[in-house]
Amino acid sequence: MTDRIIWNLKKRTSRAAGTRRKAAGFVLAYRLPGMPKAKYRTFNVRERTTALTLASAMRSELEREMVSGRDGSSLKRAAVKPFADHIDDFVTAVQSRNRDSMYCYNLGKLLARLAKECKWEFLRDIDADSVLGWRRKQTLKPKSIKGYLDALWAFCKWLVDSRRLSALPLRREDVQVRIDDEATIRALSYH
Repeated sequence: MTDRIIWNLKKRTSRAAGTRRKAAGFVLAYRLPGMPKAKYRTFNVRERTTALTLASAMRSELEREMVSGRDGSSLKRAAVKPFADHIDDFVTAVQSRNRDSMYCYNLGKLLARLAKECKWEFLRDIDADSVLGWRRKQTLKPKSIKGYLDALWAFCKWLVDSRRLSALPLRREDVQVRIDDEATIRALSYH
């Protein structure tokens, strides 16, 4: 791998009957640091200034992705993928780490139930308010609630690690502190 930057915009050419001729559009050959080989992008525009503008916008996006360490296209794909598919992918990833099959099955069921009751259809729906609303309706014991939340934390961390989310959608403190306060109030009310 080389750190040499290649950024070359040329007029597109086509081959017909063994001869080269210029065609409509431009081709950008580019390689940024960390890329093993050059990639190519075609711009179907006639004006060179328009092609330069598009290439500049593309370079800005690529540099942003390099700095953040995130692939923008994978974030876009993940945003439109149904929540249940992400759960299935997560369970498959956990299974690949040689975890017990029953553990993986229960993990998937916990997340599916939480997603259904919180009405999460896509990743953008995950937020602390929906988790707290779900918690208020529950009659489960605190240990069971902790199991659901632990599964949710692991799932959210996996989403970030697998580049499906750019950041964690909620913080543990947003939900945990309020639940602890609620448990203290409930513990005091029973005595």
